[in-house]
Amino acid sequence: MGRSSWKESVTQVRKIIDEEISKIEQLQDTEKTRGEINKKAEAFGSLAWNKMMSDLNLKAIEEYTKAISLSPNNSNNKSWFACRAEAFMKSGNYENALEDANRALEILLKNGSDLEKSLSSLSLGLYQEKLDKYE
Repeated sequence: MGRSSWKESVTQVRKIIDEEISKIEQLQDTEKTRGEINKKAEAFGSLAWNKMMSDLNLKAIEEYTKAISLSPNNSNNKSWFACRAEAFMKSGNYENALEDANRALEILLKNGSDLEKSLSSLSLGLYQEKLDKYE
C-alpha cells in the first residue's frame, strides 16, 4: 500500500468516525430534548393537580390536557387521564370523564404492574375471570 493510498484510507476512516460521532451527538440531543419535554409535561401535571385540589376543575382539565399532549408516552399518563376524568366528572362532563377513565385503564392494563392490574380488575368486577384462571 502506497503512502497516498494509506492517507486516503485514513481520511475515509476519519470521515466515517466523524459521521458516527455526529449521529451519537444528535441522539444525545434528542434524549436531552425528550427529558426536557417530560419535565415540562410533569410540571403541567403538578399544576393541574394543584388546580384540582383547589376545585378549579376546568383549569385542571386544561393543564392535564397540556401534559398529556406534550408527552403522550409519559409514565404518568395513566394518572393524568384518571385525574382529568375526575375533573371532568366534577365539572359535569360525564362523557369525557368516561373516555378518560377508559383510557387510563387501557394504559394501566397495558403497562401497569401486576398489582395495579389485579386491583383494577377486581375493582371492575373482572375478578371472576381471574379466579377461573387459578381454579
